[in-house]
Amino acid sequence: MKSKINSKLSKALSQKQRLSLRLFFLYGCSSAMLFVIVFYFYFQLMPHNLSAAVTGDYRTKATGTWGLASTWERYNGVMWIDALAAPTSADGVIEIKTGHIVFVSANVTVDQVIVDAGGKVSLTSGTMTVAKGSGTDLTVSGDLDIISTLAFNGSAIAAINGTSVLKNSGTITLAAGSKININNNGIFVREGGTMPTGSGFITVASGGKFQHAMNGGTLPTATWSVGSSCEVSGVTNTLPSGITQNFQNFIWNCAGQNTSINFAGALQNVKGDLTMANSGTGLVFFDYQGNNTNLIVGGNFFIKGGTTYLCVNGNTSVTLSSGDIIVSGGAFNFNQAGGTAYGNLSATVYLTGNLTITGGVVDMSMSTANNSSKGLGTIYISGNLSVTGSGVITESSSSAKGIIYFNGTTATQNFVSNRNITNMIDYNVNTGAILNMDSCIATGTGAFTLNTGAGLILAHSGGIAKTAMDGNVQTTGVRSFSTGSDYTYNGRSAQISGNALPSLVRSLTLNNSYNCTLTASTTISSTADFIAGIWIALDDTLTLGTTSSNLGILSRTSGHVYGYFRRWIAATATSNILFPVGSLNYYNGVNVSFTSPPTAGSIVSSYIVANPGSNGLPLTDAGEVCSNIAFGYWSFGAMNGFAGGTFNVNAFCNGVPNVNDYTKIHLLRRVNGASPWTTNGTFVAGTGSNASFSANRNGMTLLGHYGITSSSANPLPIQLVSFDAKKENKIVRLFWMTASETNNDYFSVERSTNGNEFKQIAKVKGAGNSTIVKVYAAEDLDPKEGYSYYRLKQTDYDGGFTYSKTVAIKFSLVDMVQENQPITIDQVFPIPFSDQFTVKYFNNTNTKSITISLINMEGKLFYDQTVNAKKGVNYFSFDNGSDLLPGNYIISISDDLYSVSKKIIK
Repeated sequence: MKSKINSKLSKALSQKQRLSLRLFFLYGCSSAMLFVIVFYFYFQLMPHNLSAAVTGDYRTKATGTWGLASTWERYNGVMWIDALAAPTSADGVIEIKTGHIVFVSANVTVDQVIVDAGGKVSLTSGTMTVAKGSGTDLTVSGDLDIISTLAFNGSAIAAINGTSVLKNSGTITLAAGSKININNNGIFVREGGTMPTGSGFITVASGGKFQHAMNGGTLPTATWSVGSSCEVSGVTNTLPSGITQNFQNFIWNCAGQNTSINFAGALQNVKGDLTMANSGTGLVFFDYQGNNTNLIVGGNFFIKGGTTYLCVNGNTSVTLSSGDIIVSGGAFNFNQAGGTAYGNLSATVYLTGNLTITGGVVDMSMSTANNSSKGLGTIYISGNLSVTGSGVITESSSSAKGIIYFNGTTATQNFVSNRNITNMIDYNVNTGAILNMDSCIATGTGAFTLNTGAGLILAHSGGIAKTAMDGNVQTTGVRSFSTGSDYTYNGRSAQISGNALPSLVRSLTLNNSYNCTLTASTTISSTADFIAGIWIALDDTLTLGTTSSNLGILSRTSGHVYGYFRRWIAATATSNILFPVGSLNYYNGVNVSFTSPPTAGSIVSSYIVANPGSNGLPLTDAGEVCSNIAFGYWSFGAMNGFAGGTFNVNAFCNGVPNVNDYTKIHLLRRVNGASPWTTNGTFVAGTGSNASFSANRNGMTLLGHYGITSSSANPLPIQLVSFDAKKENKIVRLFWMTASETNNDYFSVERSTNGNEFKQIAKVKGAGNSTIVKVYAAEDLDPKEGYSYYRLKQTDYDGGFTYSKTVAIKFSLVDMVQENQPITIDQVFPIPFSDQFTVKYFNNTNTKSITISLINMEGKLFYDQTVNAKKGVNYFSFDNGSDLLPGNYIISISDDLYSVSKKIIK
């Protein structure tokens, strides 16, 4: 009868202690020697698995054959001694220790067998019978090779924590009630042989794996716990049966596959992850004939290698309710080319999570049905789409195409692309979805459709274009942008809206501190959101509202319109109607509150950066004589029948120098630039501070020009009549004129290449105090290619300053090239770049050797290469940008005598 495990440790230790003390007194051992002796006896007394040994337990003492006593040692109640016979089920625990291999070559019945990690049992011949005892009857934490027969008596249990392999000649028999449990980190590999495949015998726990490493055969009907895996790795030409189960994680990894395998819709429910790792030289079809099956994947769908087809002929779908599709290699094809009868609706993927492609090819249609309505590969995606590295989305059909529907409704969907979306792939942003394209570009020959109620977030400097290869959308198919959609510009450099922005939009948001230029007049039917930056609308008008009954909503955190902003006004007494206008440098919004209703219509407003003129001054207002006038003024015009009403005005004044007492700032009104300044309504003292204040007036009844004046308490700035720039040969000449000057120390001419960041390029002494017209000039001897923006900064003796309007000049490459310039850089694209960029440059002399270098703004060299440049146009591609941190860099091209450079952005 089998021994029961119980502790003999205290008795063994007392014996060990007496022996150790005897040795200490006999031989005078040091304390260190005593420790060594105690340590030795402790491990003699304790079994390797650290459980307490009892009389009758066995463990291996060396590699050997099971039936030989020399392979074993036995615990006698005090210590381990050489065994006199091999263990059987009549003995206690049988342990195969780390580093030992035991070969079973004859019949044996066992129980309580423990194979330690690093240990191994190999059944080479005969039968090992596992009897039923208490607890687990066979625990494999190391390795078990089944070459002959492993038999389980009724209700016997095996726990696989390591690796067990059923070889081609092996056999496993399981009596009623017996079971194999594949635990966490345990792997059961079936290379062949025979074993029960019915239900109730195999349980795979979380982290455990059953590996089917044979061709054909049958997968056992196992209990697949959450987190368990079934891996098929041995198929060459025959699909195993039993594939219709509800697996947790399912892996296809058949490197030796040499033919097509058709699941025929049998694999329909993978509750965890589905992984297609390898199909050798063969193909895998989820549903070759297209039986309108739906594969449901509860986790992620990984495509790592091989060639996978969803279908050939039919309507197959894949649904991922929460996970992602991640393609890192291989080919993932929605359908396969076939005959003229090919294709009904082809394959459709429903994806709640993300589609991430870092390698491999996703081919959304290979249809040869010669019918544009057949063979359409379709993706409905609620998460993000990312195509990076060597990953590609394409279609290879001559008639069908792929369609990507962005249909998220709860979160913004991010679009990341390496421009490797090719051929006829349609992009469709559905109602309720918001697609953030950042600075990435939609490519291919398909269409792009932004549906009513959808949103688009754009960071490309070119915004969205109708047909030009510029902006975030550069498909060659039809580009359609709904008037009922929402548009957000959030670039990290100066943007234009692009001519594809509809003349009517639902909502428009600006969140770009580098500003955005409105390409054409645009009306907002719902919400205008100013978060950061300036809408530049000098030639066009930004309108909020569509009628007096649909006024729209204005939300402003920061930013404004430099140019024309129009609002619809209802026939009611309404407070705090904001007109967020200003210059390139300052916010100068106006708040209007109607105290009596006007006639409904609209009002167009702007802040004009120019000398307002002092016609009509001085005049007396509220007992003060106003003679000084500030640079810049507001224009308000009635449209669409607007008239009448009484209103209060608060005009926000920023960037006004020489203000000593803001409470004495007066707001005056005139009809137009040819009319004198007059009063309308009653004066209200200014509020705020000298640096930033509001000029206030109540009871006004007339629109027109509004300007700010003051008595001598506030000198206010010079009166600048004009500021202009003119391109002349290879330089820019700048001219300006003043009508009067007060305490004017000097002028600074400043230049910017993006309209936001300005640097001084010239300094001209001012006249101090003057009441006559003065004319000034300066030159930019080194103009930059493309647009340059110039402004004038006037500085007083006390350090106060003000800015003029901003003027723009454009120099093309032809303008820039001098006869003595041997090298010129034409273009660097894309900007900003991610992993690679290309430089187009001219060599204006004969073929020669040049050096191309890449450095950061601190002068650190990252790349340096010498190449041969032919005369004329040359191209250079840099492909190692993945190692560079985001930021500003300089690309430099030089020969022995000359160097030219250009700033680029990652």
